[in-house]
Amino acid sequence: VVDTIFIGKGVGAYGIAAVFTVLPLTIFVFALASMVGAGGASLLSRSLGAGKSEKASHTIGNVLCLCLVIGITFMILGYLFGDSLIRFFGGGEKILPYAREYFYLVILEFPLMCFSVGAENIIRAMGKAKTAMVAMIVSSMVNVVLDWIFIFELGMGMYGAALATVIAQLSMAVYFMFCFLKYRKVLGIGFSVFLPLPGIMKEIMIVGLPNFIRPASGSIVVVIINNTLTFFGGEIAVASYGIINRAVMFSVMPLFGIAQGMQPALGFNYGAQRYDRALQAIKLSLFGSTLFSTLAFVLFIMFPAPIVSVFTSETALIAQTALSMRLMTAAFFMVGLNVAVSAFFQAMGHAGPSLFLTLSRQVIFL
Repeated sequence: VVDTIFIGKGVGAYGIAAVFTVLPLTIFVFALASMVGAGGASLLSRSLGAGKSEKASHTIGNVLCLCLVIGITFMILGYLFGDSLIRFFGGGEKILPYAREYFYLVILEFPLMCFSVGAENIIRAMGKAKTAMVAMIVSSMVNVVLDWIFIFELGMGMYGAALATVIAQLSMAVYFMFCFLKYRKVLGIGFSVFLPLPGIMKEIMIVGLPNFIRPASGSIVVVIINNTLTFFGGEIAVASYGIINRAVMFSVMPLFGIAQGMQPALGFNYGAQRYDRALQAIKLSLFGSTLFSTLAFVLFIMFPAPIVSVFTSETALIAQTALSMRLMTAAFFMVGLNVAVSAFFQAMGHAGPSLFLTLSRQVIFL
């Protein structure tokens, strides 16, 4: 979101289109890390609630190990097949130079991003929500400040945006590393917990699967839409959709935040048989998610042009994007309910219903 705003103001529509063109791979890698992180967080919180400390320690080690393997693997694949991937994702000839400049640097963030996603889920499952929040805030502020310096002050364009993103991810990864060093004795983290355990890894994958399907299906949809828009509307249409997608994603983030905050509270209290507190967590999550999605819906319908103008100053692009934004968000008030209920089933260890709810909205009907 931050890169899109600064690139839109500092580079222009082709820069926005380039960022959105390379987005599917980033989303896919994030989806894999999120699957491992969310599945591990659910297992960890239930293990802690039930007093199974050894299982909790092995869960932490397996999550971090898997996340690093995912990040390093896709970083290598990105370097080997970069141009082919950009074209496959819908990058036309006008977008390609911008996308190359951004893509070949930003993929350095993949191992850092995956480690941070896994670590953030673990820290929250431990009940250290404020610690995870500080990491997010620090990383975001680093990204904003460096985007401003690299794009506007130093004129580094797409390369500067990518560099700012990588450094921001590095700051978050380093922060989480120090957190684990601080809590290593309490958590019983040693080299042995990083050895893959089939039973733990299987449960992590099954429970976390909805967290993979949700963004991964979004990645597939972006590829289809990018190619369709490039053919029928050109690169400007891709830029228009990219702005809407970023604005909607920014509005969905609080919903996922509420859902992720509910999961450890629900999982721990359910494991400890404190059903009254578990039920309270569910009710608060449903109320908060519905409230946020309804407020976002009102803003999208009433003030689309001011929202779009945050990303671009081009009058024609603002006019085109504002109308499309109203159409795309006409039922956004329902999204909060979908996210909250899906997270409830996931926190309880029931991957099937959670996966169905995710697929129904983001794959089947879409």
